[in-house]
Amino acid sequence: MRLSLPATPLLFLLLLTCFQAEAADAVDIGSRRELFVDDYLIDKTTNVTRMLNRPTPQKVAIIHDEPWEGAASYYHSIFRDGDIYRMYYRGCNWNGVNKKVHENICYAQSKDGIHWTKPDLGLIPFGGSKHNNLLWSRGGPVKFPADIWRSLGSGAVNFSVFKDANPACDADAKYKAIGGDPFVVMYAFKSADGIRWSMLAEKAVIPPGGLQSKFDSQSTMFWDPLRECYVSFHKACSKSPSGKWIRDLITFMARPIKNVPLVLTQNMIE
Repeated sequence: MRLSLPATPLLFLLLLTCFQAEAADAVDIGSRRELFVDDYLIDKTTNVTRMLNRPTPQKVAIIHDEPWEGAASYYHSIFRDGDIYRMYYRGCNWNGVNKKVHENICYAQSKDGIHWTKPDLGLIPFGGSKHNNLLWSRGGPVKFPADIWRSLGSGAVNFSVFKDANPACDADAKYKAIGGDPFVVMYAFKSADGIRWSMLAEKAVIPPGGLQSKFDSQSTMFWDPLRECYVSFHKACSKSPSGKWIRDLITFMARPIKNVPLVLTQNMIE
């Protein structure tokens, strides 16, 4: 006696097995957004081309024309915070005679990200007046050796701000920044309102020594909710076998520990 089975159930079992195998190999991204900058999350494509949108120049959003700003005002940190956009940037003037004549951290805000205002903060004196949009300048709590770079105040060179997304962060440190001596160390800063700032700790989050870093460019730092740690990116410099300096990208990580100063540790160099 022969027993014949319908083909449909067998086909269903085969398809189910294949789907289960593919599901086991799939990367679970949950509900988070992902940028398809490479093929890491893409199994295969058909009639699809990955193309980056080119930025289109628009009208000027902000002009750095105040006496405490100047020709070398850059390193802008911009992010949306509730109903407003916040902008933090270096106010710096440079001339061929005196080199850098001042270096400050300025603040601007906008309701639409297009039209910006510079609020009169009344915090930092410049030229005998506090009527300006300065929120950090030279003469911070950490005193550096008195040369042209380190006398400008801790963090004033490359002060980069972010709003801390760590749900366990302290209320007085909801806003954080990283900045410091461009050739030696990096410090962390904190603020409860994004306007009034202080040192997160007197100890550097990236201490000097052991790494040929050049922190004279803008660094970035943020809370990574997936790895539950702080991550920062910096420009670094290393020497090639021929002795020439090469620019690298270096990243650091730090997991917060209660009552322990935050210290970033080297993660990798590319």
